[in-house]
Amino acid sequence: MAVGDVYRFVSDQATGYESKPKLHVSLGATDHFRAPAEFPFLFISSSDYDSCFPIALNDYGEFLTHDSYVSCGKLVYYSFAFLKSLNLKAVGRLTDNHLAALRNHLADHDVMVRWEIAIACEALKDFVANP
Repeated sequence: MAVGDVYRFVSDQATGYESKPKLHVSLGATDHFRAPAEFPFLFISSSDYDSCFPIALNDYGEFLTHDSYVSCGKLVYYSFAFLKSLNLKAVGRLTDNHLAALRNHLADHDVMVRWEIAIACEALKDFVANP
């Protein structure tokens, strides 16, 4: 799973839902001691919750049905075993420019907890000229 790849699968981690099909942006793998599983993701949502990062249908028509947002309130985590059981295939990928802008957006963010910001910024650092 490459950083920036987008996957669609049912999650039990969407707030307010028992389970729901969600788009997920991969942040690769982490071994951060606080991470509850190896693979962190950011949801893509229809609404802007807590200063999320906007992405446009015009840029991502292959997987979006309307303008959307990369959720920046928290990361969601999945184990290797769970992801392997889904036999996932990426439905798209965020552009390098958007990944760089997302990293900068998160670095200046005050909603997500600091240790999760650190995980996300570390994953996205290669897309920024001077992180």
